[in-house]
Amino acid sequence: MATESDSTAVEGFGRVSRTTGILFRYLLLAATLFGLVVMLILLVYVANDAFRPFTADAGWHLTYVAVFLAPTAVVGTYLYRRDAAALRAGALTVGLLAVSVMFAGGAAMLFVDIIPPLTWLAYVVALALPAVVVVAVVSRDHRLSFTSRLAATTAAFYLSLFGLPGPLGTAFGLPSVVPGVADAILYAPYVPDPWLIVIATVGGPVAFLGGRYVAGERGRRARAYATGAILLGVARRRARRPAARRG
Repeated sequence: MATESDSTAVEGFGRVSRTTGILFRYLLLAATLFGLVVMLILLVYVANDAFRPFTADAGWHLTYVAVFLAPTAVVGTYLYRRDAAALRAGALTVGLLAVSVMFAGGAAMLFVDIIPPLTWLAYVVALALPAVVVVAVVSRDHRLSFTSRLAATTAAFYLSLFGLPGPLGTAFGLPSVVPGVADAILYAPYVPDPWLIVIATVGGPVAFLGGRYVAGERGRRARAYATGAILLGVARRRARRPAARRG
């Protein structure tokens, strides 16, 4: 009677232990669920801070229901019976607009009240550099085992975030020899302006993703226009704040 092997060959990962694969799958699922819950909490917090429904009087609630909820329900019911495709397109458009506004409010609150832009830049670079190194190493040599890749990934992120010897050396009383990437950026003699940091770290990725989506729908020329428009919009929003402060 044949028995199943304790390891499985996975394309791109070599031979991975079955137990390790199952553990990784559940850890990935837990991380995804945690991220979704945190994002939901953030959206609820932003919506509550914007509308403050629990502090409004009955007249505000009646106006909201009569002006917004009731017409939406009537139009949605009509389109559901007449043209379901139009209902899906309209719901997607309105939903994307609402979620985009909430995300924009959350991002503004994040950079204004919680995380300074320089700290954001430091940790974005400190996380991006080891990620690029790991991807480059893995793409060049597919024969590395899963354990070797895990060790290399852990070492790259540890050195980038904490330096050498880092918290482990501090626990044994060893002095810092090489600072982490985040500390090197935080204590650099010259740093860009905060609005430039936000444009580069937030506007750039958003413009890239938006351009790729438009390219899939409309072509490369539309992708270039969309990318430029998104970057211009982020730059104008960030550039208005210093001008207002000077005035």
